[in-house]
Amino acid sequence: MNVNMETNKSMRFFAIQIVKFLYLYSMKIILYIRHLKNLQSLSFRGAKRRACLPARQGISLINSKSKTRFFTSFRMTKNNQFFRCFYITFLIVLTTGLYSQDQSQNILRLAQAFEQQQEYERALQLYNDLFVKDTTNYVYFDALRRMFIQLKRYDDAIALSVRRLQSTPFDFTLQSNIGSLFSMAGKEQKADSVWNLILQSANKNQMFFRAVANEQANQRLFDKAIATYLRGRKEIGDQFVFANELGYLYSFTMDFSNTTREYLRMLRQNEQQFDFVQSRLASIISRPDGLPSCTAVVEEELRIQQTIP
Repeated sequence: MNVNMETNKSMRFFAIQIVKFLYLYSMKIILYIRHLKNLQSLSFRGAKRRACLPARQGISLINSKSKTRFFTSFRMTKNNQFFRCFYITFLIVLTTGLYSQDQSQNILRLAQAFEQQQEYERALQLYNDLFVKDTTNYVYFDALRRMFIQLKRYDDAIALSVRRLQSTPFDFTLQSNIGSLFSMAGKEQKADSVWNLILQSANKNQMFFRAVANEQANQRLFDKAIATYLRGRKEIGDQFVFANELGYLYSFTMDFSNTTREYLRMLRQNEQQFDFVQSRLASIISRPDGLPSCTAVVEEELRIQQTIP
């Protein structure tokens, strides 16, 4: 009830603004038409006076230029009627479109306000109304999906995402998110199946592996995310790829040895990453279990490289 009242208030406000807009522009149209009529009447009077001159003078004055002016002024009368109708129609269409757009923006702001206040049911109703009017709008789609997730209506979120996937069948990011929705719904086997299909079609594209691993990490499935990155590294054939991502994930699993190895791998690839690697390792050695693990890996690396910094 409150949602409808606030929406009606906003609609009345925008209706008043549109009436003011139409009034101002209609006044401008009237003044412009009056101005054109004055020009036409002056042109017609001049032509009439020239027609009343004696024949000797009239023949000399009625030349091609005066004929052109007279017939041009005659045609302007018809053109003005057409211009007036066209311009008024254009204004009506324009203001109607602006009103519809402003109304949608106002409803979107209201829905976002409800979402911030964690009133997800109210926000869901408004987002759904917007999405029904424009199913191609990603902002409306993402907001509606987000509300389904907040309300734990995972099946509805999956159905919504699958319908959108029909119009964008090659959107691997959306496919990865559908896997996450299955995971949220407790359908782990279905989620793994969706993610595996995406990785099979990756064709050594890093973005596919990142999309799947990010979704797995968002679900706190760190072991699966690590396995995805390692699979990508193997299939791509680059020992340095995903080093930063793996180092970050290993730190979450408290595997400080592999965390250190991945950051040192980054350093071997690019020495300009020294400051970044140093800051990462500093966060590791500040932990009780981190210092021994980090020290052992660094000593191992020095033995392999046979160099002393």
